Amino acid sequence: MKTIINYCQIGILISTLWIGSFVSSLYPAKLTAAADSYGDLAYQYIQEISNQYPARIANSSQKTAAGNWISDKLQSYGYPVEELGFDQNGYHFINYIATKPGKSDEIVYIGAHYDSVNTSGTDDNASGVAVALEIAKRIQSINTEFTIKFCFFDGEESALTGLGYAGSCNYTSVKKNTEAHRALCYINIDCVAAGDILYAYGGIYEKGSLSKTMAYDWAMTSATAAGISLSTLPVNVEMYPSPTRITGSDHHYFNSSWGIPYVYFEASRWCETDGSGGNSDTNKTCWYQTKDSHFESTGGRIMHMPQYDSFSALEQAFPGRIHKNLSDTVSIIMTMLQNPDYRFENECSDPTRNNHNAGSNENMTNNDIIEIINFASIKNYILRFLHVLQQ
Repeated sequence: MKTIINYCQIGILISTLWIGSFVSSLYPAKLTAAADSYGDLAYQYIQEISNQYPARIANSSQKTAAGNWISDKLQSYGYPVEELGFDQNGYHFINYIATKPGKSDEIVYIGAHYDSVNTSGTDDNASGVAVALEIAKRIQSINTEFTIKFCFFDGEESALTGLGYAGSCNYTSVKKNTEAHRALCYINIDCVAAGDILYAYGGIYEKGSLSKTMAYDWAMTSATAAGISLSTLPVNVEMYPSPTRITGSDHHYFNSSWGIPYVYFEASRWCETDGSGGNSDTNKTCWYQTKDSHFESTGGRIMHMPQYDSFSALEQAFPGRIHKNLSDTVSIIMTMLQNPDYRFENECSDPTRNNHNAGSNENMTNNDIIEIINFASIKNYILRFLHVLQQ
């Protein structure tokens, strides 16, 4: 009996080691990130941008200085920076673009707008800029299956110019003929520091069917792999059918003009299932950012509120939240970039689309597709199980 128990123990040990090795191959980013400090650099950057370059409004010296600061950071990481300036409606705008070559010339775009309204612009959108910069630095020396373009857009805010999303609109127009056919997806980071819940939005409804969910699926699977809670748009929201949000930030023109998948990261809050939340103003759209009592006077809004959208005010209201939200967003996107196969793990999406490991679509059989889906399902079960263990 003792011999049988020993054999069982040996078998269990071998099985455990095999599962550990298998899981390591599924999401190496999570296993190596434990000793890393995701979000630390972004936390430093969000303070620098907010405190040194507040009120980054159109045609202001503060916005120009912030753009130069972003360019200097990217160049210090080893990136050549493309400055794309243009004039519109009497305003001058500059987009800053940094390109990381990959194994293929297909492109994943990561974008954040750096302009603001007349606030410190901590949440909106020093947070997105800080996250994108940290990712740019971390991924610079890592081989990726695809090319990555980091886009720091000007003119997203429309309060002064009346030109909402001016920078991304110009970029998608100017680059459409040379880049759109190589574009895989656009990852948008906007207002991720202060809201109660971290969300991802993606996809579009066409003729009643949800499509173009690749980037959204990729983000959700990567969040599960990283052990991070990432929420989706509640189904009771009438303004956008879940999980989509086709407008609201710079992803808009990548979707509407180029027709590519997007995922939009945002920390906010939506109405409760009974429709309550916010005040009479913010409840009209069912969107606000926090139910914290400190923000009762604004209906839970933080962005565009001078008294609240500053680093010191947000850190005082939500101790530790800024760093956690930045860390979670960096971790999810880094997991995405290092695990491209996660794009194909939702069995509702097309597993043959741009699959670098599967060869050309023409050479794939139905059995190949079924095998990809089944293997993806097995991986997802394991990842969900590990996520539960981490709680």
